[in-house]
Amino acid sequence: MRQNTKKKRSGFGYFIRMFLLLVELLAVTLFLWGNDAYSISATTPEFKWKNYKTIAHALGGIGDKTYLNSKESFLAGYQMGCRLFEVDLVKTSDNVWVCRHSWHQSLGQWEGNEKKVLSSEEFLSRPIYGKYTPITFEDLLVLLSDYPDAFVMLDSKQYSLLIIRKQWKIMQTILNWQRMPVSRM
Repeated sequence: MRQNTKKKRSGFGYFIRMFLLLVELLAVTLFLWGNDAYSISATTPEFKWKNYKTIAHALGGIGDKTYLNSKESFLAGYQMGCRLFEVDLVKTSDNVWVCRHSWHQSLGQWEGNEKKVLSSEEFLSRPIYGKYTPITFEDLLVLLSDYPDAFVMLDSKQYSLLIIRKQWKIMQTILNWQRMPVSRM
């Protein structure tokens, strides 16, 4: 008597095995096809006010230091879970937008407490309080590109609608150059 060494390819058991194999293949295909790692990590969520309970003023403070508007203050606030930041913008003596509350306090960038407007080179070469990194508006945009779920509110200290419109056009040009969506501002 000859034994049948071939597996039976008909019947209910065979149908169930083939069905489960098809389901597994479909699940794996959908997972791999719809799971692009680059698009997941680099997407910016839609901004909704109700999602944000905290706003870090001047990109956040560190310890007893406030009004820093520095790279480290942004990173510290981000690490603590803050995703909405207010940033102050002023112009340097050579018309570069920098992240600073005003030129009325030295914040350790020059001797004394009198008002002084620094050039962009002076501003960037002098750490705030001797240890925090000062940043330009463009530096902030580069930083934001590494943190796509963070949003900023701009405070340019201007109260004239005409001046604000001119400033916004300049900032839009910078945003376009950096390929940063306006919705992040």
